[in-house]
Amino acid sequence: MRLATMIDIPAAGGVEAGRLERGLELEVRPLEPGRYHVSGGREQHWVDLRSPLVPRCDCGDHLWRERVCKHILAALLREGDERVIREVAALVAGLRAQVRSLAVRPRPRRGRGRVDPAGAAGRIETVRRS
Repeated sequence: MRLATMIDIPAAGGVEAGRLERGLELEVRPLEPGRYHVSGGREQHWVDLRSPLVPRCDCGDHLWRERVCKHILAALLREGDERVIREVAALVAGLRAQVRSLAVRPRPRRGRGRVDPAGAAGRIETVRRS
């Protein structure tokens, strides 16, 4: 049974792309509705999403910085939170845009040709071997 999670993500620091990316690599095991055991990082953590105001995680990032940490993001993703899923989609779209922006030039074909040293518009002169 999925609980409605009442987390004000913008008030808790929003979803930072680096934390989200690291959170995608974590393993999330449900303990009971809204409570999770998260592992896969340096240490194991406990996440409680049942708090109506701010989610709770026992990691330093959440406790000291009062931010939405990677463990909370991983648990929210496990619950199918649409806000976090949209952020994953935005992350993927950003990566795709970066890949598209790379000017990948076609590799010159290996063959029996050489580029005209006079620079005649990049024409390839065929060299025939006997």
